Amino acid sequence: MNNKSKKVMFQAIIGLVLVFSLSIFGYSALTWNWRECLAAPGCTCTLTLDIPKSTTTTLKTNIILSAGYSFDSYANYQAFLGRVEMADINGVDFKELRAILYSAIDHMEKARAEYENVKLAAAKTAYNQEMIDKLMKFDYEGFRIQYGLNEPIFERVKSLLINGDIPGLDDTVISNMDAILKQLYTARAIVDKDSTPDVSILWRINQSYFEAQLFGQYLSEILKANL
Repeated sequence: MNNKSKKVMFQAIIGLVLVFSLSIFGYSALTWNWRECLAAPGCTCTLTLDIPKSTTTTLKTNIILSAGYSFDSYANYQAFLGRVEMADINGVDFKELRAILYSAIDHMEKARAEYENVKLAAAKTAYNQEMIDKLMKFDYEGFRIQYGLNEPIFERVKSLLINGDIPGLDDTVISNMDAILKQLYTARAIVDKDSTPDVSILWRINQSYFEAQLFGQYLSEILKANL
């Protein structure tokens, strides 16, 4: 990786990490929060649910676990990028690179499995029609402008919520994870051969993580605003 490419990648990573950190730590450090409110009444902004314990467990717990694994995966990937960034100075330890990348993959696979449980549990639970009605009438454009949200990603969330397409929402979350995993598998195949992935591959993986997290954050922000 030449110095110019490394410098550009480093600046891009730092910018994304700063924005990402401000987003998640300034907003409960979680993503997909209040997704359970689409399937059960009684949600509050404090994440306290006045609903049967079994429903809380099958939805809220799986959502928390999925989000946690997702953040762990992204943290692993950032550590991987850090090793690649410093390779010209510290050299390349491919055994270490593989361990970090494998951990990123493992955590994302766990995140996907937990969210698959969310989808399956939600399919057996009646929708919260009052919440869905609010989302169909919500002032999305005003909300986006007020907070300066990324328009393409916000529009993806809006298009699902405004139409009450909850299955489509869950499918998109899982699809986002699948896209990340596919790219991570590509990087793994390269690292397994004691080579480092081209910077263009690393950029796209980083972008996929960031877009997936923003999708989840925007979902949480909109749901919270309607509680």
